[in-house]
Amino acid sequence: MDTTNKKSKREHSKEESKRSPAKRKFRNENEKRRRDLFSQLISSLENILNIDKKPSSTDQTNKLDKASILRETAIYLKNHQNDLTIQITAPSTSCRTTNEQTDEVVDFSWKPPSNLVTTDEWTQIAIEAMGCFFLVAKPDPYNGQIVHVSKNISSLLDYSHNELLNRSLFELILPRDHDQLRDYLLKDHRIIEKCNLSWRRGTADECEECTIIGAFRQVSKKNDENDEKYLMS
Repeated sequence: MDTTNKKSKREHSKEESKRSPAKRKFRNENEKRRRDLFSQLISSLENILNIDKKPSSTDQTNKLDKASILRETAIYLKNHQNDLTIQITAPSTSCRTTNEQTDEVVDFSWKPPSNLVTTDEWTQIAIEAMGCFFLVAKPDPYNGQIVHVSKNISSLLDYSHNELLNRSLFELILPRDHDQLRDYLLKDHRIIEKCNLSWRRGTADECEECTIIGAFRQVSKKNDENDEKYLMS
């Protein structure tokens, strides 16, 4: 029995030694790709920010290190945090409930080059950076069925994305604010308006003060179906 186990271990060790070079090569290639991508992103950040260069310095001495570029990026974002605006627009097709379709109804005043991040990636990054989530609901003043919500709501209110789909908006709002929400849904406003509400948290008997910032949009449906109206916020 012991002899068999020792033989099995030796054979296993030989197999591992054969695979190790391939594993190491794969790991090294992945690490190189990661470093190259990081360097490319840092270089792109420097170009996007158009960081001023000292006229007295040469190209070699003027080259900023990665930490300096990241520091300049943080300063830029802090100085321009109020410049980024969001416009809600009606999508050209029927409203869908997948996270990837958020960019169809959200338009930003500025986006990074498409070779850096996709529109969907930028939309999610921007929404999360602003500490908010994207929500689409039907305008029924007694139900307000949720048809789409961005996945980052889990980090803000402790609900999972799928948990909220098709639920009533009123289930998430404290009863004391139901009349206020109903009045908001009845307004049928086409320009951005705010509504401060107390939202239930998903995993605790607590509430969170959140503000709906949105407007109603008519959404074109496929085929011969009638257009539908949604609250996009």
